Parts: sequence; structure tokens; C-alpha cells
Amino acid sequence: MTEGGPIPLPPLENNLQILDNGRRYAIVNRHLGAHLEGSLAVDGVATELNLTSETFVGTPVVGSFSGVISVAADTERSISARFRLIPDVTIRDRAEIPYPNGLPVVSSIRNWNKSGSEALFIIRRNLEYILGNCTFPVSDTEVAIVTDHVALPLGWNRDN
Repeated sequence: MTEGGPIPLPPLENNLQILDNGRRYAIVNRHLGAHLEGSLAVDGVATELNLTSETFVGTPVVGSFSGVISVAADTERSISARFRLIPDVTIRDRAEIPYPNGLPVVSSIRNWNKSGSEALFIIRRNLEYILGNCTFPVSDTEVAIVTDHVALPLGWNRDN
């Protein structure tokens, strides 16, 4: 909804493309003029996803991946999923999804629960949520912050 009335949704047409021999993927929606790139890594090594390129019309992209990761006693493993929303439909030829210079990245929270107070843990998790879900790079030096989609409806009527 805008001051000028509702804006119609663009057609739902998402093209899933598998890149770098399955270690990276892109979902392109030409009607939005944007695409999402993503990857999954275990201990910093890109995981080969067993997905196939396909176009989904009228439905969201559907896909799944499963695997087994063994964790020996008194050891740790790192699993990271990276996503990057890019405001064009051109897929770049790169094996990993880099963050622009200057973008802060929360690399690990595994010790956050063990140190500090419960309130500090909540603050750190909120920071991770905002950095991971409410920001996206718009250039090599700038990051846009998107309003939290959960908190916005809670304060919308009160603030107007």
C-alpha cells in the first residue's frame, strides 16, 4: 500500500540456477530486476548441493538438501549458509559470495551463550539477526538496512 494506492505484485517467475558445479546457486526473478545468490559451507568448505536448475512459475522455488555431518566428542564443526540479494539479474562469475569492504560480519556466536549475562546474549542475537536478515550491500562501501518485518507491525499504529 502506498499513498497512491496498492502496487500490484509482479509475476511470480523464479529461475533457479545451479552454479560452480553445485556449490552455489542463484534465484533470478527478471520481473523484480533482482536475484539472490547463496551457498552452504561446512568448516569453511563449500558444500556441493544436489539441486537441478529449474524455472518455477506461479509457485515459490522448491528444493531441499540433506546430508550427515559427524561431530566427534569434544570437537566442533561450523555450518554456514550465505545469502546475498543483488539488485540486478546479472549473475557474476565467482566461486564465493564476498561481502563488500567495510560490511561487518558476525563470524561466530558459539561462545555467546557461555559468556556474559542473559541480557547480553539477547542483545548479541538481535545484532546478528539485523546484520544477517535486515541489511544488504548496495555498493562496495554502502549497506542498506531494511525495516524488521516482525517488529514493524507492532509499532506501526502507535507511531502514526
